Amino acid sequence: MCTLAALTHSSACVERIFSQVNIVKTKQCNKLLCETVSNRILARQAVKKGGTCHTWNPCTSVVEDAREGHCRKRYEQTLQLHVAQKTLNVNETEVVDFD
Repeated sequence: MCTLAALTHSSACVERIFSQVNIVKTKQCNKLLCETVSNRILARQAVKKGGTCHTWNPCTSVVEDAREGHCRKRYEQTLQLHVAQKTLNVNETEVVDFD
């Protein structure tokens, strides 16, 4: 009886996450990295929680990071790390160039 009580009675929370992944990862965006899918899901949840994205006021550190190009530098460092570790095959469809 204790074993049965330890089993979850519903997998609804897992099914919700799979549904969110299916919304983010479509046929057009099927080569996204796991980290990108996770970030998009977190962004969707933050927008839902806060109402709308146009009412979001970023803190000064986020604005300064974007202004000084730190976001792009972190992206390039992460990309180089993945390539060096051979966890990412680089081709034109996977690399996003913001310039």
